[in-house]
Amino acid sequence: MIDSLEGWAIIDRQLLHTENGGISWNIINLTSDISYMRGVTFLNKNVGVIFEFRKNSIDAAFNIVTTDGGNTWKEYLIEAENQQTEYITSFFKMQFTDKDHLWFVNQQGVWLSRDTAKTWEIIDSNTTCLAGFDFYDSLTAMVAIDHKTMAFTKDGCKTWEYVDNPHLFQTNDIEIVGETHQGLLIIACGFNGTIVKYYYDNGIFDFVREMVSYTNYPLFDIEIFIDNNRPNIWWAGNGSTIIFRLSEYLTTDIEDEFSSSPKIFSLSQNYPNPFNPSTVIKYSIPRSTEYKSVQQTTLKVFDILGREVATLVNKQQKSGNYEVIFDASNLTSGIYFYRLQSGSFVATQKMVLLR
Repeated sequence: MIDSLEGWAIIDRQLLHTENGGISWNIINLTSDISYMRGVTFLNKNVGVIFEFRKNSIDAAFNIVTTDGGNTWKEYLIEAENQQTEYITSFFKMQFTDKDHLWFVNQQGVWLSRDTAKTWEIIDSNTTCLAGFDFYDSLTAMVAIDHKTMAFTKDGCKTWEYVDNPHLFQTNDIEIVGETHQGLLIIACGFNGTIVKYYYDNGIFDFVREMVSYTNYPLFDIEIFIDNNRPNIWWAGNGSTIIFRLSEYLTTDIEDEFSSSPKIFSLSQNYPNPFNPSTVIKYSIPRSTEYKSVQQTTLKVFDILGREVATLVNKQQKSGNYEVIFDASNLTSGIYFYRLQSGSFVATQKMVLLR
């Protein structure tokens, strides 16, 4: 969707357009010589690209570009100016990060167009993927290079860092959500209903875990809508599967953070309580001359026997108000305790998981 009313979609070999929020769709006729169209993406109301457009009459891949809001379309052959690319392997997403950067990643590498899909260059042929990737901006990206390993860059694909998945799975889509108090939040999905969260903070992936999706159907697409600084996340997949979850709040700029800095430590009662399967835990770290500006902070969950069942936070944190979502999908009903330790401050609260 371009906005709340206008959107474009590809279904089979048809291009569809809505101007009333999806209540009705018009079929846009392009040409009768269509074998396949992978998808469509728009930079704004005027500029858009139908990507991986294939014809019956020729064994090649094209992009079809509009610059006038879909009134006219022009085709361009997909080929790399800096490398020989006789055959283009498939890719599942094409993504604008601004008007001068349009990206996709396939088994031949990371592709970049600076002129809206007219010409292309492969800027990294060593970083390849079968399906899942995402560009947060023109510098920051994550690519699933195989079933086990993710590659992450913050310098426009010049250098890469690597993180292992919790288990082997084919990644179908990735979304870099934004900065949270736990770090840069990244979400991936794939076959067997797999959903994985990654947090990147201070140069490392310090927290990677799988989320329970309650489905074994493959998940292919992630969509995010941010409302009042809180991401609403949808996953879609086979069998008409749609999964929805509210994520933790994104952080604002430093001025806003410090202007509302708390004066004392606090650990709030989780909400909701009782809960099933997830609940929100809020806490505060003060900013004053009495305390260091950065505190080593841990937030852990224990069962009624005192056994640790989860570590939600384990890092240095600045002054601020924090919020963490605790997902107890893998735990049984009962009483649990969560304990916050930040510097010399320690506090514990009780919560009830009720299935």
